[in-house]
Amino acid sequence: MTQPVFTWQVLARRGWMLVLGLVFGLAIGAAVGGISVSAGSSFAVKQQAAHPTPYQDGRLALTYARLLPEDRGVVEAVADATGLSRDDVRGNLRMSAEPNTNIVFVRFSSDDLGTSLSAVRAFGDAVRTQTDPTGTPLRESMQPVSLPNSGIGFSRKKAILLGGAAGLLIAFALALACESRLPRVDDLERLGGILPVPVSRVSWRSLPAALQSAAERGGPGQLALTAVGNGRFAERAGAVAAQAGGSAAGGRRALLIRRGAPVAEVEDAWSGCLAAGSVVDSAFLVHGGLPLRLRGREMEVGHAPG
Repeated sequence: MTQPVFTWQVLARRGWMLVLGLVFGLAIGAAVGGISVSAGSSFAVKQQAAHPTPYQDGRLALTYARLLPEDRGVVEAVADATGLSRDDVRGNLRMSAEPNTNIVFVRFSSDDLGTSLSAVRAFGDAVRTQTDPTGTPLRESMQPVSLPNSGIGFSRKKAILLGGAAGLLIAFALALACESRLPRVDDLERLGGILPVPVSRVSWRSLPAALQSAAERGGPGQLALTAVGNGRFAERAGAVAAQAGGSAAGGRRALLIRRGAPVAEVEDAWSGCLAAGSVVDSAFLVHGGLPLRLRGREMEVGHAPG
């Protein structure tokens, strides 16, 4: 039977990885969202002279790209349209000139696309109403080439959502990789595929009766136990075995396996018993941690099918 890729037991073991992945992804998304969203447009610059040359147009474009982002009238127009402070406008408004051309590009960055687009539109409005430092109306020397359009970046909300999703995805992949590298016994199907003996699922409360029944089925004598799991599990298993009268060593042996124990440990315990000359005639899968099923069902002893 094919084992499920991701189960509740796996989630209980590796859930901390998903939580860390989510937190890390949200943090990265918030940081990336701080880079902001930009919008832009472009203008053609033409020198108003009796006999303009391309060189003059390009030089004027470079001059505008350097001066207009600091121009008081332009800055105030953008600030009024966006509700941002003058300093914020000066810090986020950028202009650049395409080398060897008369084209200038305007770009504005903010926390959301709407504000960035509003700022670029306000810049276009300022071009139609403001003058350059020499007193020449900007509308006479600057003509729009492209309409305001969205540029690069993510809104903060979108960046956080994408970051969280990416963090979860990466953590999920790492959790599956860890599970594949160190497979564990979570159910009877997997345990039955490892051991060629009858396997049962029991709870701590029903374990003494299950051990007593297994000892009686095998004939006279006590049933020795080998606990597979961590130290606390082995200590508790020894106490339960003593209560059930199955603590003595002998030729017959049962494996007591903590749910979630590594497959490698189960296989090593099986090999160790065989090497010692013991006969393993049964195995029990015990809930060793917080129950993930209804308590009433944990009281039952279930045998693996087939």
